[in-house]
Amino acid sequence: MQMRRYSRFIRRRFAVDPSRPGLATAWRRFALLGLSFAAAAVIDATSAAGAQALTFTSPERWPAGPGARAVALADVDADGDLDAIVANGAVGTVTVISNDGTGRFLSRTAYAAGDAPVALAVADFNLDGDPDIVAADSAGNRAAVLLGETGAGFAAPAFYSTGFGPCAVAISSGFYGVAPGFVTANAGASSVSAFESDGSGVPVFRTDRAVAAVPRDVVAVDYNADGLGDIVVATADGIALLTAQYEFYDRYFYFLNDALATPGAPSRLVLTDLGASGWNDLAASSAGAGGTVSAWPGDGQTPFGPRADVGAGIEPGALASGDVDGDGDFDIVAVSAGTGAIAVLLGGGGALSLDQVISTGEGIAAVAAGDLDGNGLADIVGALPESGRIVVLRAGDVLGVPGAPIERGLSLDAGPNPARRAVTLNLAVPGGRSARLLVTDVSGRTVFRRDLAAGERSLAWEPVREGRPAGVYFASLESGGSKIVRRIVVVE
Repeated sequence: MQMRRYSRFIRRRFAVDPSRPGLATAWRRFALLGLSFAAAAVIDATSAAGAQALTFTSPERWPAGPGARAVALADVDADGDLDAIVANGAVGTVTVISNDGTGRFLSRTAYAAGDAPVALAVADFNLDGDPDIVAADSAGNRAAVLLGETGAGFAAPAFYSTGFGPCAVAISSGFYGVAPGFVTANAGASSVSAFESDGSGVPVFRTDRAVAAVPRDVVAVDYNADGLGDIVVATADGIALLTAQYEFYDRYFYFLNDALATPGAPSRLVLTDLGASGWNDLAASSAGAGGTVSAWPGDGQTPFGPRADVGAGIEPGALASGDVDGDGDFDIVAVSAGTGAIAVLLGGGGALSLDQVISTGEGIAAVAAGDLDGNGLADIVGALPESGRIVVLRAGDVLGVPGAPIERGLSLDAGPNPARRAVTLNLAVPGGRSARLLVTDVSGRTVFRRDLAAGERSLAWEPVREGRPAGVYFASLESGGSKIVRRIVVVE
C-alpha cells in the first residue's frame, strides 16, 4: 500500500507546466507588435467543423523581469486565484505576480534564484500547505529551491548541484510518495538528475541517468501504474522513457531505457488528458512535417499507446495543457519561440484537432494555462523574453461543449464553496443514462472519480483527508455527450 502512494503527489495543483506535471494551461490572443486592439481579434482562425469558434479577450501584458524564460501558475497567496511565477534568466530572479481574481496582474515581487534560471516548476516540497518553487539554473549547474512562507513570500534559495547545464525541470512524485521531488534535464551533460525528498523540503537522495542525446525537456509520470515515478525526456533524437524500478525497500532505484519515435526532433513535452479518461496522455512538439504536435494515449497498463500527429500550423515549441473550451477534456496550446504564433488544438475522444492559430509579434519562450478569472475555462499566459513581460489571453465565458446545450435533468452542485474540509456534490442523472463524475485540479490531474447510474444522489469529497492542498478544483459531470462544470475553492 505504501508503494501505491508513490504517485499521489503528481496529481497536485502545484505540478504546473513547465514542466508539469504538471500540468498546468490555457489560452490565447495577442496583439501584433506595436499595435493595440480595443476588442478581441482572432487571426488566422480555423475552427473545427461544426464547433462554435472559441473567443478570447484582448491581450494584456504585465511586467515580469528581464529575459522572462519560463512561467508557471499557482495560488501563492492562498486567495483562491492562480498567480504567475516567472523565471527571469537575464537577472537571476523569479518574479511572483499576483492575480486579482480577474486575470489582471497588478503587483509583483522578485526573489533571487541563482545565475540564470531558465525553467521552473511548483510543488509543496515540505508539506506545509504553501507552494514552493524549483528553478533550473543553467549557468550555475544547479537547481534553486525556494520554500514558500505563509504571508511572507519565499525564503532565500537553497542550491543543489545537478548535471551540467540544466535546461528543464519537472515535479516528480517522490520516493515512496513521502513528498514531491523534482527532475532536471541537463543539456550539457546529456543526462537527467532525479531528486527525492523526505518532506522536510531538502532533497535527500539524487540519482543521475545518462540519455543518448542532448535533452530538451522532461516530465515525470507513473506511466505504467506500478506506484513508481517514471521519467520522459525529449532529446534531439526522439523521446526516451526511463522506467523506475526498485529493489527491496532501500532508497535505491534505477532506470531502464525505452524510446518513442517522433516525426521530427521533439522540442517540448506536456502531460494532458485529452479524452477525460483520468489517465495521463503525453504530447510533444516538433518541427517535423512542417510543425507537428504528437500525442500518445495513456491507459495505466503500458507506457503509452500509438502516436497520433496533428499539424500545428506553426513550428511549435513550448506546450501547455488545459480545458480551453470547457467541455471537460483537455486541450493543448503550442507556441512559437520565433514568431510568437499560438496554435490552439482541441482535445476530444483522446484525439487532437487544430482549432486556430493566433499570430503575435513577439516570441514566446514558455506558456502556461489555468483559469485566471473563475469562469471555468483555461486562459493562456506566455513568457516574453524580449520585453521581459507576460502576456495574458483569457478564454471566453462559456461552459460546456460549444454548440451542445446541457441536457435538461442533468444537474450538479457543490457546497460549501469555498470549502475547508469536506465538499458535498449533489447531482442528478436522467433516467436510462449513466454518467461520470470527475474532480480535477488546475493542472488537469484527476483527484476524484465516480461512474454513476441514473438517479439523484449526494457524494462527499474530502480533499483534506486525501492530502489535497488548498486551491481551485473543477467538478464535472458528463452524461450522453452533455457536461456540467463547477468550480470549487478549497481553503485552509
